[in-house]
Amino acid sequence: MDDLVFHILFGQEIRVKIIRFFLLHEGSGFVLNYLRKFLKIKNSRLLKKELKNLKHIGFLKMRGQKIFLNPFFPLNEALINLVIRPSFWYRGKMIKLFQRVGAIKLLVLVGILAGDDKMQEVDMLIVGNKIRERRLANLMTELEADFGKELNYLVLTEKEFQYRYSMFDRLIRDVMESQKEILIDKLGIERII
Repeated sequence: MDDLVFHILFGQEIRVKIIRFFLLHEGSGFVLNYLRKFLKIKNSRLLKKELKNLKHIGFLKMRGQKIFLNPFFPLNEALINLVIRPSFWYRGKMIKLFQRVGAIKLLVLVGILAGDDKMQEVDMLIVGNKIRERRLANLMTELEADFGKELNYLVLTEKEFQYRYSMFDRLIRDVMESQKEILIDKLGIERII
């Protein structure tokens, strides 16, 4: 997923993916092959170059064959605010991408996607009709590579959502009561909550 602003600021989209990935996996070490596959980076030489540059400035460190985030890198907190929390230009892109998977009525981001550090059971609530499952699965794989994190999401039809919402379903209530970002709301949820 191309992000023009980050591409201009950081010079490479791949660099943003790597930074985001390691900030979200502090304390865990990864081998080169795993990074290449998870982040969907085809050019191994470019990946090695970016990792080497990030290691050179002290953002990353090596232990054997594994690469780790340096938790003492002085800019980690600033980078978290810049590259992890979805920005206004990324939100607009997400809306367009989700509109391609079906008739989306409600799209809610929670947890880290909404700028909240608390872990949530789901990262995204998707309500819609005629959702193309294969397109949605492909989109989620792409988003996971961009965010550097496996995303948990709940997909409901409009009817299922209305029923669960009216029954005060725990998971729906947790999503609605947590810090959230509502990207699409064709159900008028923002007026209710």
